[in-house]
Amino acid sequence: MYLAKLFFILPLMLQQADAPLDKVANQIVKQINDQSQHIARIYHPGLLKQVSEAQLLALYKDFATKHGRIVGIHAKKRTVPESGQFTLTFEKGVEMQMTLTIDRQTPPRIVSIWFSPPVSSFKDIASIIKEIKKLPGRVNFEIARLDDKLTVTHTLHADQALAIGSTFKLYLLGTIVAKKRPWDDVVKLEDRYKSLPSGILQTWPDGSPVTLHTLATEMISISDNTAADHVLYTLGRETVESQMAKIGNSNPERSWPMLSTLEMFKIKSNAALIKQYTQSNIDERRRLLDGRIGQMSRAGLAPFSEGKPIAIEKVEWFASADDLCRAMNWFHQKKDETALSILAINPGATSMRSEFDYIGYKGGSEPGVLNFTWLLRTKKGTHFALSMGWNNPAKEGVDLEKFLGLGRSALRILASR
Repeated sequence: MYLAKLFFILPLMLQQADAPLDKVANQIVKQINDQSQHIARIYHPGLLKQVSEAQLLALYKDFATKHGRIVGIHAKKRTVPESGQFTLTFEKGVEMQMTLTIDRQTPPRIVSIWFSPPVSSFKDIASIIKEIKKLPGRVNFEIARLDDKLTVTHTLHADQALAIGSTFKLYLLGTIVAKKRPWDDVVKLEDRYKSLPSGILQTWPDGSPVTLHTLATEMISISDNTAADHVLYTLGRETVESQMAKIGNSNPERSWPMLSTLEMFKIKSNAALIKQYTQSNIDERRRLLDGRIGQMSRAGLAPFSEGKPIAIEKVEWFASADDLCRAMNWFHQKKDETALSILAINPGATSMRSEFDYIGYKGGSEPGVLNFTWLLRTKKGTHFALSMGWNNPAKEGVDLEKFLGLGRSALRILASR
């Protein structure tokens, strides 16, 4: 995917390009800028079996169309001569990180190449907030410094609760910690609690014994829905609901009853059921979940097959940016090393991992819904929480690449603090 770090930009070609890796990097720049049609000679045949020359050409054309020509390239420090990272700067004001590995042949050939998402060269958080304001629909944003107390440093509609998608799984993880459940507790997978992807546990055999640690790890790191639903039912729906305010949610009742992921899929697959559910009170909803909804089969469910937002303002999990910053501060204050290590498996910004001492992360998405929430410790030892959300119920929904680029731009700025 995409990510970059801001560097002082040198002239277009690397100033010292004697090393084979630098020469190859310059060839990639030329291919993107000139749209060269015969590029296979510098790629290892093994790589071209995974991604064709035509696919590479299409990718480079997409870069040039969206971002313009490359006007700067900077080499990062490398530990081995055959592999390294380069920051590419495009004329339309974005940066992209390229990770390149070559073999030791003469001339060298590329055995792997990876491009991060483009990141705009914002100079400050205020500029990022200004860009977020332009997005259609509703947004929220908050950065909080975490010392002895939480101090908000930047905010935009931070008290506005939005749909958060799978970020609700932070409340499941927090309840495990709050209730001091042993991480090695064993849970057997049950067919009735298996959900739809994302995830892999829905493919595992019924009765497979897994620990609570395994479920939490899958639930947070790859947003495994089956893992999350097993955690919810193991802890108890109302137990999790009772912990939401304590962990960080100013209006937990809006998310009650807390839906399992499968229940959400079932409801959003049936327009009549959406209407019935949303017009019911909490007690009636609970009876629906235990009755009609609980008895529905998951076979054939495909609520998002058309890629359109569905009832994101009514059938969801909800939290504000301030709620989620307080939730991350709750984990920070609890100092449960297991929970913190689970949050750090997928940092949501892989290429930024080396720029921080710690990155904990959980995000959520579905058509019309995006949320990114981080817990951070900089190299200087400063702790931050950052949460940002975007809801757009209109047909066009939300732009993952654009919003994630804005989030990672904010991370890049925070890394130096």
